[in-house]
Amino acid sequence: MENEKRRDWVDTVAKLLIPVVIFAAGFLFSYQKDRNDRANQQFERESGILKLAASSNETERALGLKIIEVEVNQGKFSPEMLPVVQAISQGRPGDSSTQAAQNILVTAAKQDPSIGKQILPTPENRTATVYLQIAREEQRDQATLLRAKLQAAGFTIPGIELVSRGTVNTYVRHFSSG
Repeated sequence: MENEKRRDWVDTVAKLLIPVVIFAAGFLFSYQKDRNDRANQQFERESGILKLAASSNETERALGLKIIEVEVNQGKFSPEMLPVVQAISQGRPGDSSTQAAQNILVTAAKQDPSIGKQILPTPENRTATVYLQIAREEQRDQATLLRAKLQAAGFTIPGIELVSRGTVNTYVRHFSSG
């Protein structure tokens, strides 16, 4: 009799415990799946934005940078986007996309000082950029020699640009952000 009571008690507990365990396992699985789905959606969204921001099409690049700017202002900026924004900010100083990327970096650094050291140029990690422009193709050989010497001295030289409206004189112009 006592054996039967014990067996009845074990059966009752098992009947109650099995649905609880199944419910808990299902809940845990659903929670993990939802979390993974949200992470995948965020990754897809950020990838799309970065494709726009890194596009060679100026309109797409401006749109991508505007979306990133909005996210920064809302405090939703993802640090995974930093390398792309940083690369865009290294472009020609007069380009609107370069200026927009630099503004994004400054705003992001103000919001999160821990990443500010990574993204803002400091005297230790800043290299001067020199843009070489020539008016005629015959000048390319001399510009190539000058480029090699400047690169050896530690300057960043993106390339030699042939401009359609050259001048008679040679100019050296200096621009500084600060």
